[in-house]
Order: sequence, then structure tokens, then C-alpha cells
Amino acid sequence: MAKKRPILDRFWEKVNFNGPEPELWPGLGSCWLWMNGDDGRGYGCFYIVHGQPLKAHRFSYELAEGPIPKGMTLDHICRVTLCVNPAHLEVVTNTENVRRADSFGRINQEKAAGARCSKGHLKTEFNIAINRSSKGRYCLDCRAIRLAKRRARGEAAA
Repeated sequence: MAKKRPILDRFWEKVNFNGPEPELWPGLGSCWLWMNGDDGRGYGCFYIVHGQPLKAHRFSYELAEGPIPKGMTLDHICRVTLCVNPAHLEVVTNTENVRRADSFGRINQEKAAGARCSKGHLKTEFNIAINRSSKGRYCLDCRAIRLAKRRARGEAAA
């Protein structure tokens, strides 16, 4: 029978501690990117018990800061939903979280106008590359995240 690994080891091996610095808060430090599965809405998921997913950012926050008060939620002040850095998470009411998300509606407007990729990364001359075969453009930030996920899966399989 295979020996079970400690939960914390399993959790932290799925985190890239060298993520980007938040565009809106450059002094906040690097995002810690969740490199495993997500819930389909862009929030990382972690399973302690089979079939019972936990939000990765909530798990990380509670490890560092303790329980999230009843009726409260966490806001990613870095605006990166796959970030699990507790320093990038703030306890707020759901109303405040929605208000803040609406204030960042400009990001969605910029996506629609073509100034941002589908994941919200700002398109600049340094962040866009051209696919040689299709001649289409792609986001280098998205590519870096995809490659890091593949490397993490490859290392986990080894």
C-alpha cells in the first residue's frame, strides 16, 4: 500500500512562488500561482478528501492567518485568481468583493477592445508574440503559465 504524503507537502508542491508581480500593486511582491486544477471559474482547487474540493487560496490564507470569519470572503487584491499568496488576500464582505470586481470592469472593457488577452494580461510589444505557422498573435504571460504547469506536472510524474 502506498504511503500517503502529508497534505501540506502535496499542497505546496503545486505552487509556483515565482509568479508575476501584480500590475496594479507592483510593491506587493510576487504572486504565488496555483499550478494545479481550477474550479472552472479560475480559482485553484485542492482536494484533501476525495470529492471534497477546497479553494486553494482559502486553504493558503487559513494556514497563514487562521479561519476566515463567518459571512466574509477573500478578495484577491492582486486581481490574480490563481494566486495563493496570503499577503495578496484580504478578508472583505461579499458586497465589498463585488464592488471591487465592478471597479475592475475596465479590465473586461480592455479585453473587449483587444488591449488585453482573454486571461486579462495587458498586451504590449513585449508581451505578444507571433505564431510562425498560423501568423496569429499570442500572449507570452499565458504561454509562461502553461509551460510552468506542464513542467510541474512532469516533475510530479517523475
